[in-house]
Amino acid sequence: MRKALSVAPVLFLVLALLLPACAGSGPAAKSETTTLRVGYVNAPAALFWLAGQNQKKFENAGLAITFYPFAQETELIQAIMGGSIDIATMGSATSANLYNKGVDVKIIQGQLPAPDFMMVPKNSTIASYKDLKGKRVGLPGLAGTTAIVEKYLMKSAGLDLDKDVRFVDGPPPVLVQFADKGDIDAFPAWEPNASVALATGRYKIAMSGGEEWKKDTGKEPWIHGVTVVKGDFLAKNPNTVRKVLQIEREMIEWVNNNPKEAAKIGSEPLKMKPEVIEDSFTRVKLYSRPMTEADKESLRTLWRIINDSTPDAVAGKVPDDKIFASVQ
Repeated sequence: MRKALSVAPVLFLVLALLLPACAGSGPAAKSETTTLRVGYVNAPAALFWLAGQNQKKFENAGLAITFYPFAQETELIQAIMGGSIDIATMGSATSANLYNKGVDVKIIQGQLPAPDFMMVPKNSTIASYKDLKGKRVGLPGLAGTTAIVEKYLMKSAGLDLDKDVRFVDGPPPVLVQFADKGDIDAFPAWEPNASVALATGRYKIAMSGGEEWKKDTGKEPWIHGVTVVKGDFLAKNPNTVRKVLQIEREMIEWVNNNPKEAAKIGSEPLKMKPEVIEDSFTRVKLYSRPMTEADKESLRTLWRIINDSTPDAVAGKVPDDKIFASVQ
């Protein structure tokens, strides 16, 4: 009687030969790149990127990152649209504008809460937005996020923007000069400009835009600075993006807890005195936690306010929720 042949050894041999080939052909098995390009505006809000480089956090994690600091956000925008940046930190309104124009960016982290403070001369009696009635207010770019939010808060305080307030346009350093000459009575400043103005000894903070926003909208202060990633880069390299974000959050926490040391690291690349950088972090703490639904709703509120006032600033609409991507 002929013995039946056992097929088990043959099947195991075939599977052993086929499985490696199959594993290498699937999209999940493709190796991710650990080489990427990160862009940011050279300001204290990007201090965590500088601290991470200084402490070799990215290098030690096996990431080969080329960092691109830009003097102006317009330069960063051009780099993103030109395809030369993979991850960036930028203004939340800018991210909405790019997204609505078809640029595939995803918000993966919000790190800079509302940073605006209304500055007035030390002897000024202005203490609320209502007190700006009949005053001259300097604004840094009449169509920018700061100007739009400050106008919204003035309007919410009952001011007629066409009759009650006279606006003067100018970048932050020029607004200080206008105030020094007595040409304006108040001007908003974000960090580190607020700290620079305070360091002169001639100015004080009359109101916090973030606190007034919270009172008026009932929501957390809007997130001014966000981290975005190009959608195609995230899709192809989710683990790389996750690793970058974990280090970002770790370094944000370190900067918040060690402002003096962080200021020393940032002083030379930011071309600022360390005491000015350190002082700015007494008023603004960066978010290291993942974005919450409350954060997202505050951003939606900001985008609605901007769209109602200056639609071009967000390319004519409030972004849908696909602008957000969860990377844990």
